[in-house]
Amino acid sequence: MLRFAILLPCLTPAFADDHTLRFSAPAFFLPPIKSIVLTKAGEPGPGAAKHSAITSIAALKDEAKLPSDGPFDIWYVPKDGKPIKALGGWNAKDGANEIKLNDYLGVIAFRGEGQPRGKLLVTLYDDPGPELKGHAVVQFAGETRAELAVLPGDYALWVVPESGARARKVVDKIRVQAGKTVTAD
Repeated sequence: MLRFAILLPCLTPAFADDHTLRFSAPAFFLPPIKSIVLTKAGEPGPGAAKHSAITSIAALKDEAKLPSDGPFDIWYVPKDGKPIKALGGWNAKDGANEIKLNDYLGVIAFRGEGQPRGKLLVTLYDDPGPELKGHAVVQFAGETRAELAVLPGDYALWVVPESGARARKVVDKIRVQAGKTVTAD
């Protein structure tokens, strides 16, 4: 009995540091994912130079094992588009953790009716456009009919025709809220 009492303090920290993480979102809310990636807080995300993932999962139903309590940056990587930092500086609690992605991301559903084939760009609403200085793409899709996950905010939508014609703004300002799908034509 004395041996067990001596070993118990040594084993307790190993159990206390067990961290798991699950993600959830309403059915059919988010566009298909390529992965969800965790990095150390403040470090480059997926696709950036010197990117180093702590862990990643390929489906929402998967569970991530965490090596420590963080802090971590959580990146949502869609199958078609740019990685989005859904949550920055997140710290895990002991045991099981759950993050509801719909608390941090919104979706733009663009129907693209009457639009030429091409690429769809999402920019901040006051972006000067693809041909001008200061242009920055927030999210993109390879088709003009698409659903795009973005952080809450005000955005503009641009269509870049595959014919090589100039890009044009098709939606001046669209407001996206977390957990909501906004439809634009």
